Amino acid sequence: MSKDNDLVERIIGIECPTDKVTDRVIDVLEEYNLDGQYQITSRTDNDYEETRLKYYRAFSETGDNPDLLMVVKEGKDDYVAKIVDAYTE
Repeated sequence: MSKDNDLVERIIGIECPTDKVTDRVIDVLEEYNLDGQYQITSRTDNDYEETRLKYYRAFSETGDNPDLLMVVKEGKDDYVAKIVDAYTE
C-alpha cells in the first residue's frame, strides 16, 4: 500500500469536536513526516443546512507533497465532526 493510501485511510473516519478537525489532520500529517508546512482551508457546502458538509484542503506550502482533500460531515449540534471521505491530489 502506498504512503498516500495509508494516509487517506488514517484520515477517513476521524471523529472529533468540530473545532479540532484541523488539529487532528495536522497530527496525522506529522506522523507521516511529510516535509514542509501545510496550510488547511475549508469551505462550506452550498446546501450546508441540509447536508452539514464542509470541504477541507491541506496543501503543502512548498508544493513538494500532494494536496489532501477531505469531506467532513458536521453533527446537527455543531459539536461533532467526522471525516467521511478523503483523497490526495
